[in-house]
Amino acid sequence: MKKENNPFKHFSKFVLRTPSLNFNFYEELTAGNCISNDQLIKAYNDPLIKEACFLASPALYFEAEKWLKGGLDKKKEEKIQFSLLKYLTRMSTRCTPFGLFAGCSLGGFNTNTSIIPSTGNNKRHTRFDMNYLVALSHDLSKQKSIRKQLFFVLNSSLYISGNQLRYIEYYYVNSRRHHHIVELDNSEYLSLILKKAKSGVLYSELISSLIDVGISNNDAENFIDELLDSQVLVSNLEPSVSGPEFMEQILEVLGNLKGVDREIQFLKNLQNKLNEIDECLGNAPHKYFEISASLKEKTTSFELKHLFQSDLELRPKENLLSFDVAETLKRGMKVLNRLTSPKSETNLSKFKNIFYERYEEREMPLARVLDVETGIGYIQDWQGGDLNPLVDDVFLPLEEDWYGKRSVEQDNINRLLERKLISSNQKGETKIIISDDDIIDLPENWDDLPDTLSTMIKIIREDGQEKIKFSSIGGSSAANLLGRFCYGDQALKTFSQHITDLENKINFNKILAEIVHLPEARVGNILMRPAFRQFEIPYLAKSVLAKENQIPLEDLFISVRNDKIILRSKKLDKEVVPHLTNAHFFSANALPIYHFLCDMQTQNLRSNIYFSYGYLEENRSFLPRVEYGNLILSEAKWRVKKDEILNLLQIRDNNLELGEAVEKWRKKIKLPRYVLLSEGDNQLLINFNNITSVKMFLDEVKNKNNFELIEFLFSEESVVKSNNGYYTNEFIVSFYNNKKLAGSKKQTNG
Repeated sequence: MKKENNPFKHFSKFVLRTPSLNFNFYEELTAGNCISNDQLIKAYNDPLIKEACFLASPALYFEAEKWLKGGLDKKKEEKIQFSLLKYLTRMSTRCTPFGLFAGCSLGGFNTNTSIIPSTGNNKRHTRFDMNYLVALSHDLSKQKSIRKQLFFVLNSSLYISGNQLRYIEYYYVNSRRHHHIVELDNSEYLSLILKKAKSGVLYSELISSLIDVGISNNDAENFIDELLDSQVLVSNLEPSVSGPEFMEQILEVLGNLKGVDREIQFLKNLQNKLNEIDECLGNAPHKYFEISASLKEKTTSFELKHLFQSDLELRPKENLLSFDVAETLKRGMKVLNRLTSPKSETNLSKFKNIFYERYEEREMPLARVLDVETGIGYIQDWQGGDLNPLVDDVFLPLEEDWYGKRSVEQDNINRLLERKLISSNQKGETKIIISDDDIIDLPENWDDLPDTLSTMIKIIREDGQEKIKFSSIGGSSAANLLGRFCYGDQALKTFSQHITDLENKINFNKILAEIVHLPEARVGNILMRPAFRQFEIPYLAKSVLAKENQIPLEDLFISVRNDKIILRSKKLDKEVVPHLTNAHFFSANALPIYHFLCDMQTQNLRSNIYFSYGYLEENRSFLPRVEYGNLILSEAKWRVKKDEILNLLQIRDNNLELGEAVEKWRKKIKLPRYVLLSEGDNQLLINFNNITSVKMFLDEVKNKNNFELIEFLFSEESVVKSNNGYYTNEFIVSFYNNKKLAGSKKQTNG
């Protein structure tokens, strides 16, 4: 390959993620032909496992307790056994942090890799679920004695459209948040209140302002209450997803009010009970029942399954990665760079063209442009059928394609991979090797990547050689995967802050503003993170920053200049680059403004570089592993149709026949003993040498027309090991563009 020109340099820290239990636990559990009831009961009665299962699913806990006492029919008993096995499998094989099943820890680079777990030192951080806290804050704000002391501001989605005011109102149905647009006539009295509330105002001041213009006290209160109930005005108890944890924010607001001592003491007692739970791992579920029982004394409703959230902080004896790992990843980045072509069309490129057609080079208020009725919207108005400009209320559906035709763009990357696939298929190989010679003619571009990047890798040992699973790297910020875990881990918070501070240095002439938005209450568990950036854009959520550090919707203006969308703060007269420093999948059912702001993070950039078979994956029953040097770019994959396993489903109750049939099927398609059943982000390990695991697998896929199996890489010892056994692993390694950083330093110093 050509000389080194990768401008990215690794940060000095990384994040280790492992399950709570070592892989030896899983191997022992599934070592026999079947897993006995005694084995499952012994595992379940371990205090840590029981607590982890309770937090993950209180419903399963209650059913498992019934099962322990006996008396359940065979079908229900088997269902509980499979559910327990799935959780035990996850707790010993999957690294994604989830409750007490898996956790993370900050480590550093050194000359040699040395990672020694110490489960006895692990810590946990427990808080109330955002579903409950959001409901609690709403109930508190409705209490008359509290409402009259709160500060109120304008709904952050509110904007002027002609003679009307438009804003987003939300409501909850079965704990899910729903949004709709509300339009109001901009009356004299309403204008007065909105002007008064622009910078935050007390309830009593709002009443007084109306009384001063001749409105009676009773009418004034009714008018203001109507504005509050319809969310034209929102209080400082409005939910937030940045800054201190939301419980702390609620207590801080209440601490400035009078006559709320009982509420404050109640919440502090609850927090103290959570702190007591955090003193150890393996708490008995009755401690949680005591807390939930005390909550029933209040009016805020809750569901036990959506009441508690826990994060696990790993505290290994040693947590060091070799510098060689980072250097190997840098070489791998060059390969992924060449194997990732830029998208020819994106949401933003389509929007840019539509914007220019309508507004040309004019600068327009963002909210007005993205209005789905009076503006051009964002994505929502572009899909489906065609719009006739003469009769734009007539929807013309697209012509249906009965033959399922589709077009694909073929390029040199596809052609390379297709040649490799054909060759491996002809030779019966299960592995594809990519060399420097294969990709030497593919372009390499480092200028269209984000300023900081993160990758999630796995380090394995295979045939005595260390290999690294490395299939992608990217993200709008290297801190995206870290934000939500910072509350219980100060070192992780400091590292995340270091990443965002460095991004600010690179973009010294722009404003990097955090998007603060709550799509729905439970998503707040993922979105909640510390306030990392100097500026925030609040949108249907509260910002805890000072008013001068908030960029309201009405202050954002948009234009297209030099083929680029420019977002500008009118107040600060600077270009604004929005950022969402968490891992929220924002494009799913997002409001137009939120979706647009999130897309703007990576305008004209490849948000990540990665390995993908692309359309070549379609209609192939097997995809070989792909390697470059000691890097595994893609695991082997099997696409299985239901008719291939119908015979297994028919004989599932005959252990002997099932075992023989599974072995025959595995040999036919060259399936290893251990594979992962993959569905989206969820992966479940199957041991095909264990009948109980096989039956669990069949139970999972029996209603699927097809499914995917992925090879499991940890069949030999891992680099993460203690005297008690070894652990599966994931490492988050982050990089920054050192060339851009150096350039920004020159400009600021010069």
